[in-house]
Amino acid sequence: MLREISEMKELGVNVIANTSGNWWIPEIAGRKEVELHSACYKYWYDVLVPKMDMLLMGWSVYPPSGTGWYDYAAPLFRGRKLEYSVSPCVYGFGPGVDMGDPIVPEVIAAWAKYNYARWGGRWFRTKDGRVPVDIEDTWGWMRDDINLRYRNGPLALQRFREWVKAKYSTIENVNAAWGSNYKSFEEINPENDQGIEGDGLNHGPVYNTKEHPF
Repeated sequence: MLREISEMKELGVNVIANTSGNWWIPEIAGRKEVELHSACYKYWYDVLVPKMDMLLMGWSVYPPSGTGWYDYAAPLFRGRKLEYSVSPCVYGFGPGVDMGDPIVPEVIAAWAKYNYARWGGRWFRTKDGRVPVDIEDTWGWMRDDINLRYRNGPLALQRFREWVKAKYSTIENVNAAWGSNYKSFEEINPENDQGIEGDGLNHGPVYNTKEHPF
């Protein structure tokens, strides 16, 4: 890996980004066992980063879908019991947390603060001192490798409809902008009329139906 990073530096790359499983770091819950995902993440930051002498893009966490990830994040909230809505959605591990639930950005922000406190000294900063923080786009955003999105849940769908209504005011304006034929905002559902693909993790709708505005 160090050799590959050296080649990147020779090509002019001066900021590098990574993703990894830091959400399972055992020490946040006072545990001492070794967990592979977080061990790799710590090896990256604690061993490789000092050797490669490059800045890193700030990193938070994958938008967490499984309910266990929220229970696991509780120590970041000083023992607060995290309340979340459960829906039959997301990433093939059974029921998950609706991506429209306000707890989702709270947990993402908490992980960003934890990572910054522990490793932020090597994060890239803009000229005015701001620190961009990246998150993995797997949940709710277009996957550039497999052309699909994971299911988001009813709360996310409700909030999307509210956003559409605020932007376009009337369903007639929506139809004019999208070339659609909806009779009401309640008919809008990005997951309808799409193909389904999967890779063993129950991936969801594939957004490749030309007749559908999404």
